[in-house]
Amino acid sequence: MLPLPSYVSQSHVLLGSPLQLVSGMHALLVLWCLLECYYLCHSRLNA
Repeated sequence: MLPLPSYVSQSHVLLGSPLQLVSGMHALLVLWCLLECYYLCHSRLNA
């Protein structure tokens, strides 16, 4: 493969950090939903 020009790699780095942030936020949201579902099911079973 050809080495990328410096401006391409710079823009990739600039785009990469928000993408990582968004994927991290998405993972937290999924975990939150799973915990919410687990808590609701658990409380229904106990009731």
